[in-house]
Amino acid sequence: MSKRKNFVLSLWAAALAIAFCLMQVAPVLAQEEAAEHKPKGFFQKFMMVADEHGVEFIGTAVIWACFLISIVIISLIIQAALKTRKAAYTPGTLVDTLDRLIAEKNFKEAIEVANSDPSPFGHIMRHALAEAPRGYPAMEAAIEETADNINNRRVRGFVWLELAGAAGPMIGLFGTVYGMIVSFNKLVEAGGTPKASALAGGIATALVCTFWGLIVGIPGVITASLFRVMTEGRTAEAITAAKQLIAPFRPGAGKSSKPSTPSPSAAPATPKPVAAT
Repeated sequence: MSKRKNFVLSLWAAALAIAFCLMQVAPVLAQEEAAEHKPKGFFQKFMMVADEHGVEFIGTAVIWACFLISIVIISLIIQAALKTRKAAYTPGTLVDTLDRLIAEKNFKEAIEVANSDPSPFGHIMRHALAEAPRGYPAMEAAIEETADNINNRRVRGFVWLELAGAAGPMIGLFGTVYGMIVSFNKLVEAGGTPKASALAGGIATALVCTFWGLIVGIPGVITASLFRVMTEGRTAEAITAAKQLIAPFRPGAGKSSKPSTPSPSAAPATPKPVAAT
């Protein structure tokens, strides 16, 4: 699957997630304040914070910032999952086709097939076959170098996932500190004996922001490490498959490894005894 299709698919997934959440939040924002005895729903508890004066805008903004980052992380995870699939990294049909063409010594068509395939394995074989005139060692070196470049480029692409996973907890920590400051200010304003409802808003802001920071950070950091390991494994598989395909180019690969029986004429002559003096 091409990069453009991966981007469009992840963009649609993110858009649907945002639309779903807005559909759930819109009725909550439009309705009047519920009675105190009526329990709050999920989105009232986790998508906004309020104090005795109404909605706490800074804490709510932090929550929605973490939520939007989580949408970005979902999009990046979808793209990374599509890129690290075995079928996308080392297509089985491409391996079989190149194996057949090389066995038939149809090298021109094999080069054309490798050039037309956008997968990492196609890229590796393209460089390997281009080095065929220089011999098997040059082809093997091209496989190693190209695979290493592809692996490094893919791994560097996960930096955005790692960055989003690290930014979420930091933003959540900002909301946590802000909520605690609000609570302590209420404590000071009340002369050390505030109402519980006055402190509840700041504490709720701190806890909910911490919650969303962890929601963002845990998947981002874990999946970035997971995809890094998966990419290295896919690269190793591609290198193994490529070296198996170029095995016929190895010097002496077409010759029989069975040693030939020496002819009688080739046997060494029996040494003559040396006469004693």
